[in-house]
Amino acid sequence: MTIPSRFVILLPALALAAACASSQTHVAPAATSSPPPLTGALGAPIAPAPLPTDATRAPLPLSGGSTAPAPVAMPGAPTRMSAAEIAAALSNNTAQGITTEGASYALYFVGDGQERFRQGGFSDVGTWRVLPDGRFCSTLVRVSSDNQQCYIMYRSGQNITFQRPDGVTVGSVTVVPGNPEHF
Repeated sequence: MTIPSRFVILLPALALAAACASSQTHVAPAATSSPPPLTGALGAPIAPAPLPTDATRAPLPLSGGSTAPAPVAMPGAPTRMSAAEIAAALSNNTAQGITTEGASYALYFVGDGQERFRQGGFSDVGTWRVLPDGRFCSTLVRVSSDNQQCYIMYRSGQNITFQRPDGVTVGSVTVVPGNPEHF
């Protein structure tokens, strides 16, 4: 069976959602709104750490053998999620997103590793897991032709952005507690 190209574009988002989905999948009606802007996880603004000072002078300059302080992530910047954070965020919860074509979709991630996906009248099932190095992996039977796809995930509040291993951001979802879509 040939899968429509709009579903191929959704593979990364589906994989992420699949990680949070349960074993049953239901598809929500398509939305007409445009996709939300994605925040860049790797390209997040970075603020320099303050330089050391003493009580009577300006910041001490760095000398020839010194190295610059490590950058500090700016408040609100997305942070990479650990394996434990991903599992806690997705397990028995629902990820909701919007495709690049403006269609709403949802994934429910069952705590036992099953996932359920729905977009409009289309539904799919699969499995999800989190690797020890913090990559989220999903396999959907129809959407990804039963091939596993893995992503690096970043969080900013309830929003989770996911990237391919090559650093390309492929989608963003909002995680909501439980199974409000009744998968």
